[in-house]
Amino acid sequence: MTPQGQVDVAIIFALEEEFDVFCEHVRPQGRTERDHRTARAFLLYDQLVDGQAPYRCVTSFIGTMGAEDAGVFTSMVLTRYRPATVVVIGLAGSLNDDVLVGDVVVPDEVDSYLQDGKVTPSGFVPSGRTYRPHVRLTNVIRYLRLTHPEAFAELERESRADVKRSIRDAAHARLRAAIRTDAARTHIGHLASGPVVGASKDFADWLRSRDRKYLALEMETAGVMNVVYQHAGDERLLAIRAISDLSDDRKSLLDGVGGGALRALAMRNAVRLLNVLMRAGEFDRAVPLATVPMPDELLRLDRHKHRSCLDDLLALPCRVLVVLIHGEADQGHEHFEKVALWRTRAAEVQGPWRRRRIEWPQPSPRADMRLGLLLDSFATAVGATFAPTAPKPTSGAGEDAWLAALEPALAACDRSSDRLFLHHTITKPVEGDLELWTRYLHMVWLRLAARRRAHVVCCLKLRRAERAGFPLSRAWRLTRSQHRIARAIATSLDKQAVPDDGYCAALPELSSATLEDIGNWLRAERQFATSEAIAEAEQIVTLTRGGRFDLVIEHLAELLLDTRR
Repeated sequence: MTPQGQVDVAIIFALEEEFDVFCEHVRPQGRTERDHRTARAFLLYDQLVDGQAPYRCVTSFIGTMGAEDAGVFTSMVLTRYRPATVVVIGLAGSLNDDVLVGDVVVPDEVDSYLQDGKVTPSGFVPSGRTYRPHVRLTNVIRYLRLTHPEAFAELERESRADVKRSIRDAAHARLRAAIRTDAARTHIGHLASGPVVGASKDFADWLRSRDRKYLALEMETAGVMNVVYQHAGDERLLAIRAISDLSDDRKSLLDGVGGGALRALAMRNAVRLLNVLMRAGEFDRAVPLATVPMPDELLRLDRHKHRSCLDDLLALPCRVLVVLIHGEADQGHEHFEKVALWRTRAAEVQGPWRRRRIEWPQPSPRADMRLGLLLDSFATAVGATFAPTAPKPTSGAGEDAWLAALEPALAACDRSSDRLFLHHTITKPVEGDLELWTRYLHMVWLRLAARRRAHVVCCLKLRRAERAGFPLSRAWRLTRSQHRIARAIATSLDKQAVPDDGYCAALPELSSATLEDIGNWLRAERQFATSEAIAEAEQIVTLTRGGRFDLVIEHLAELLLDTRR
């Protein structure tokens, strides 16, 4: 078993060219691990997930085509890494007139069409063996445009732009008719899997006569699925096949366009689909996050600078404290929120603390609607209702009506015998969040501070994307925009004028765990000697992309489990 333990997702490619397209598009950053007996190499990396801890992934390529080699390779992956989900992804040929080059096929049934066949005096009689990928994963893709409309629209935009760049050399009308010249489509249906490369119309017709629902033909998926089935584990399996030809005599012509440009185009479409599923957190985890509470030892992984700032704020003679916890994804927002709650409860304030979550509204061009949803969530959290008589607060009368509608919620805070710890989470800041936060701050928190009765801590947890992408690329612009909005919110809090019984502040930006902090934790909690702690801390920082805090927490959690065993 690998020292990393179980992985969440194993991604298997047949050919190196398929794997190269994946690496160019996703740019996984990790470490290579080698199996010394076979000399095969595997890339271990962390895949970012929106609003969650990253997936731990392993990926590699087989190097050859066919079910036998794919089966042996898959068996090695299952034994070494024990993935929760196996994804087999690669090229295929179309067997359906509606499935064109550039499209993606996600099978809900895989047929090993030559398995258990029989030769009789009258000829060959096929039998076949069918496998079914995991129905939930198939349905996630089936309903993707409904459940993740923004990601689906982005898939279409990127595919449409990509195909225009890729088919400039495919001017021949016979070839252009075979290519999806608009956004790639994703088809769900039957997949033929066997040991034959399809480059003949007669062979394609024979396959279709066996099953008219075949969408595509390839060579590895049945081998992968058979090993997963025979392994008798709980692994989920998903197959994603990119259409690069039509399984007929045009195969060599299509493969030759632009030196393989269409093959690369099709693979990029498949990889984009996989990446959407990853970022959306649609795969199961080897160890579900919800069932692994953070041990007390991990809570004591110190962030001295941040904790000291928070303690100083809690020591102020104020009844309403508004605190911003902000930083890039994976930098320990949930960890420090628990620290903040712990330090708040330890402050010298009489009475018990009650914790409530307030939902931050989803992005929308309707700013008044978002504000109304936020105020309603606040009122619900404190046991009141928010029912303004005016539909919008834009006019003077409308604003007065909304402020009056908030009075029951503010009065509920006044009457509460408990101290309130109210926390909000902005996962991906967007344009409009600064204005929304400013209006919310003035309508609720500054008014509470002026009343001098409630004792409330307002915690705003803001998680922005990690800096990524090439300069001027879409990812680069997105991360810079989120960084700008986060900084603007932090600056607005630090400059905010508050009544005497209130205070607003942004804590220092959350950053990676330091060698010193990790080493101190290992010495205090695991009784490592100083030299051992330094060596282990250096290894942990290397394995966690420079000490990304959430990855460090996961690594230390595994260390605790291994110790307790």
